[in-house]
Amino acid sequence: MSLDLDTRQRAMLQEMGVTVWQPEALVDVAEEIQYVAEKPQNAINSVAVQSVNTQATAINAPPRAVSDRSPVNLSANPSVNSSVNPSIKPPVKLAASPALALQAMPAGLHEMDWPTLQQAAQTCQACQLCTGRKGIVFGEQATHQQGDWLIVGDPPTDSDEDEGAPFTGESGVLLGNMLKAMGLTVAEVALTPAVKCRTEGQSTGAQELAQCEAFLRRQVALTRPKMILAMGRYAAQALLANSVSNPVPPLGQLRGVVHKYEGIPVVVTYSPANLLRNPADKAKAWADLCLAKSAL
Repeated sequence: MSLDLDTRQRAMLQEMGVTVWQPEALVDVAEEIQYVAEKPQNAINSVAVQSVNTQATAINAPPRAVSDRSPVNLSANPSVNSSVNPSIKPPVKLAASPALALQAMPAGLHEMDWPTLQQAAQTCQACQLCTGRKGIVFGEQATHQQGDWLIVGDPPTDSDEDEGAPFTGESGVLLGNMLKAMGLTVAEVALTPAVKCRTEGQSTGAQELAQCEAFLRRQVALTRPKMILAMGRYAAQALLANSVSNPVPPLGQLRGVVHKYEGIPVVVTYSPANLLRNPADKAKAWADLCLAKSAL
């Protein structure tokens, strides 16, 4: 309950020893209201103009330099972070891993026979794919005397690396069935991946393909095929990087055309691994195989 007492009533209560309490804030507010109500109009106008001028000055003032302790600058100054908030620790600087000292491609590749070339690939350290390889996947020559085909596949899989041969597992089974449908056997074709190494977590890029293409070129020279079948986008890029537009178009745009590599016809098609993931493309792959056979 609030009491609305005048001055005489307050004096009487004080004489009786009763202290009348009123919040200081309310008194201040009441006095301020009374002051404003009694203030001359010109004084009020002066205060309003002064307030507007102050705001205009703040707006037009040049931007204030950011303090080193400003939150904007905390992330860039670890020492300030720790002093402002002890729970924020400066970032730990990790030691950089030593870069692999890559070597040049083995000399004399263009004169090596198949076993010597394979040995050179086993010791090659010309790209990052050698950093964690368990072994190379070099490929195999055709054992049949009429080996007119060279099939170039995508980079080795984990299974290929374990067995040291390309097109292993289900991919190899599917490739065997495709060759059988063409009237061929695995013994009548040479097989090799576009690159000979793999390292877990290390992707095969244009640089790796370009480096390893020197081995592929010598394999083509030793195999002397009448037809090269590029199975997969990596195989297509390794063979056609220097003969088609740069960058190499997607595999779908390379199909249906007979290309050339070192003067030898090249037909591009899907990899067996891709066909296992997308069985609907098998009809397109069959059309590519028929094109390759007719171009011999």
